[in-house]
Amino acid sequence: EALLYVKETTGATVATCGFKITGELSEEDPQIDYRNAETVVLHGGESFRLSRRRNFAWNRLYDRAVFDKLRYNTSVTFYEDLVLYLEMMCTVPGYSEAFCMVPLYYYFQRETSLMKTFTMKSYSTAADAMLDLYEKLYTHEYSWVVLDQAAKAVLASWAKGKGSDEWNSGKADIDALRHRALAHLAAKPPGLATKQ
Repeated sequence: EALLYVKETTGATVATCGFKITGELSEEDPQIDYRNAETVVLHGGESFRLSRRRNFAWNRLYDRAVFDKLRYNTSVTFYEDLVLYLEMMCTVPGYSEAFCMVPLYYYFQRETSLMKTFTMKSYSTAADAMLDLYEKLYTHEYSWVVLDQAAKAVLASWAKGKGSDEWNSGKADIDALRHRALAHLAAKPPGLATKQ
């Protein structure tokens, strides 16, 4: 109801709210006056400034038309929502996002959840998908955001894997991804100068 209100009053492509991570199922739900909460609307790649910590599947309400051409990448099991978000931000005509700046969503995280048990392979698969997306969107004004996130996923994969049981079998793949990301960064993607 709250996100529908935000979306209808702003006309944004996507309505997004803040969230609170909790490990307690019994946590009380406070009554929040979302109709008077601060809401910020950003357009295109600018939306990433606020969405970088909110780009999950579960705290958003989308225009149905967004999914006429876009789908989740089923080969990615970690950061799949980020991969979709980056493509959406760059390819949906007139994309805009309304951010309700209060936590309307409570995210319960189990100790055995995917977010708590991700692996080097989880990161490297996401990095590979983001690099593929960057290569597809290279000329886009905000392609640098995609490459930036891909590079971070490569680094996270390296850090997660080093010294683990996965390291010997996965190191060659991580090296290949790292060289691929570095080559793109050295080529200075469009829009990177604007960012700096």
